[in-house]
Amino acid sequence: MRPIGHLDDEAHARLCADVLLTAEIESEIELGGDGRWIIWVIRDDAMASAREIFARFASDPRNPGWAKSSVAARSARERAAAEQVARDANIVEPAEQWRKNTRTPLTIALIVASIGVTLACDFGQRSDVFTWLAVNGFDTEQRGDPRAFTDIRQGQVWRLVTPIFVHLNGIHILFNMMWMHTLGKMIEQRQGWTTLAWLMLAFAIGSNCAQYLDNGAHFGGMSGVIYGLFGYVWIRGRLDRALGYELGQANVILMIVWFVLCYQGMAGPIANSAHGAGLVLGMAWGALSSPAIRRKLSGK
Repeated sequence: MRPIGHLDDEAHARLCADVLLTAEIESEIELGGDGRWIIWVIRDDAMASAREIFARFASDPRNPGWAKSSVAARSARERAAAEQVARDANIVEPAEQWRKNTRTPLTIALIVASIGVTLACDFGQRSDVFTWLAVNGFDTEQRGDPRAFTDIRQGQVWRLVTPIFVHLNGIHILFNMMWMHTLGKMIEQRQGWTTLAWLMLAFAIGSNCAQYLDNGAHFGGMSGVIYGLFGYVWIRGRLDRALGYELGQANVILMIVWFVLCYQGMAGPIANSAHGAGLVLGMAWGALSSPAIRRKLSGK
């Protein structure tokens, strides 16, 4: 969520939010410290369109032509409220579910890629494939320093990311894909696919490097990314209610308890460093990307 501008009058600010909503751009208004009203846009990928609409509106906020947007916005909010009631009652029409899934192409692509790569690697049993996706080739690792990033330094930069697609057993991929569907869809629907892509890349690289430095290249899975997305949604949702991130207390407890059990060695061989790095990165990104925290840090 980022600001696109200020308006002096509250009524004009609310009308501008209505105009944005008719263009399917969600926004919030907030009274700033200088007495002016700040317009915040929820989805980062809508910023360019939002700024264009705001510029037109701000140049002539009294134009009678804007008034019809209030009626359309009221209808849109009523539809959204009805959809929320249906969601709360677990009533989702198949057509509506399909429409929502088509709005989350990156989430679906990550799930399909994970399943495809895992099957191609035969759950990590085909070392000839796995070695090309690991942070470091297994043969190279055996010849030199196992923490040297030998193949990456030779230009094979895909290795920083690709271990996340290799899962080593059925439970592993099932757990991760369930959470990817939940968290990835939540982020992509609210902030767009570009935000999810940057988060995924950052958490993949950070968690993969942490695990490699801790225990070598023989690991795989999306768990570090999942804990990163979990940490981001958890903290960002608490600091920025307007985004609508809601995990529920039971899910938060489940993820934290599982995290602790893994660190205690009670769940077998687990990439704990990947989990820890992902969680820390996600929580930090969630906090530092919040407008409220940024304003505090900037002293405004």
